Amino acid sequence: MIFSKENVDELNAVISVKVSPEDFQPQLDKAIKDYAKKVQMPGFRKGMVPIGLVKKMYGKSIKADEINRLLSDGVNNYLVESKFDLLGHAMPRPMQNEIDWDNQNEFNFEYEIAFAPKFELDLSGESFTKRVVKIDDALISSHVQNIAKRYGKVTNPESVEKDDLVYLDFTELDAQGNVKEGGIVKNSPIALDMVPSEETRNKFVGQTIGFTIKLNPVALLKSPDELAHVLGINAEEANNVSSNFELKISNISRLSAAEMNEEFFAKIYGPSVKTEEEFRNKVREELMMMFGRDSERLLINQIQKRLLEKTNLPLPAEFLKRWIKAVNDKPITNEQIESEWPAYENSTRWQLIETKILTDNNITVTEQEVREYVEDLIRKQFVQYNMTEVNDDILNGSVENVMKNREEYNRVAQQLVDSKLMTLYQMKCTIAEQEMTEEEFYKS
Repeated sequence: MIFSKENVDELNAVISVKVSPEDFQPQLDKAIKDYAKKVQMPGFRKGMVPIGLVKKMYGKSIKADEINRLLSDGVNNYLVESKFDLLGHAMPRPMQNEIDWDNQNEFNFEYEIAFAPKFELDLSGESFTKRVVKIDDALISSHVQNIAKRYGKVTNPESVEKDDLVYLDFTELDAQGNVKEGGIVKNSPIALDMVPSEETRNKFVGQTIGFTIKLNPVALLKSPDELAHVLGINAEEANNVSSNFELKISNISRLSAAEMNEEFFAKIYGPSVKTEEEFRNKVREELMMMFGRDSERLLINQIQKRLLEKTNLPLPAEFLKRWIKAVNDKPITNEQIESEWPAYENSTRWQLIETKILTDNNITVTEQEVREYVEDLIRKQFVQYNMTEVNDDILNGSVENVMKNREEYNRVAQQLVDSKLMTLYQMKCTIAEQEMTEEEFYKS
């Protein structure tokens, strides 16, 4: 076979392949002989069908199969040997003329290919701001209180306090303040700490079951959607609620925080945690891990955005759109491709940038690194369940299950890649930390 390449532009090219009889004839003759040995035809014993008859009846399809196989192997080998940095795979161009498989012996085929754009990337000189949450005693106390509440007990006190859940009978009133005939009647709970107005909350604090007040329920809720849910109406009706309701307290529910004792500590973190100080230290560790992950995620998003804008890589868009359609398992329309293209384009560009960074800095992740990471992770999980001594067979079996699961393996490998990239960013770039409160962190 004779191969030649013609560049269309910097990112697209056409591969031409000339196939002559000497390329396929030996394989074709062998394939016909092999087929003759196993084909069954009326009037002939198996393996005794004349070669000429086999050629006449099946020669065309055998020839087509052999040339297609030859092309597939040949094109793949040519691309590998040429060391092209391709996007997608080679795609055959439609034939200009129909092939005459009976009489034609010289064939010309064409394939489209697309190259990854060439670019340089220098991380030095880049500066970023890493947002971090200030983990102080106040924040720890707040999270300790939330944990204690989650594991607390529900009681029904006699009077309302500011964080209680208050069950109210809602009865719609008319313009004169009387019960509206055919109006809305509903019993629903209201979490007082979610009521937007402190003045409205205070109207209920200190009150007991049976207390009645007249007001517009819009004042209790933050949005028409919440009002619709509480009153059992649709969103359009909720937007038009303007009348007062009679609100009567039918029940009071309070979630009392769990008592800070060894039983509670053990329930959350196991028997090794015995004091409130140890409990708070565990909470601190968890907060550092949780906010640390979120902080790194936001920093990586910032870095990705900067590098995508900085490189602004061109892509062979039309080729890739055709390639996506050709390789998709399920039928996909041009409209679907166009709607999903911006996300695919961004993802492809970032893959190219990430690969460039990894290659330029000789960053790799080995199977042994993945195995060690998985083993360490599984050991820590066992420790969480107070299993400090784990049978090696159980541990190794758990590790092997992850290693054999390609999806899990790739997920862990990517985590290690991300970790090494973060180390590189910290070495190459200037990263300043900006300390802030939890509320500011998630709001900005």
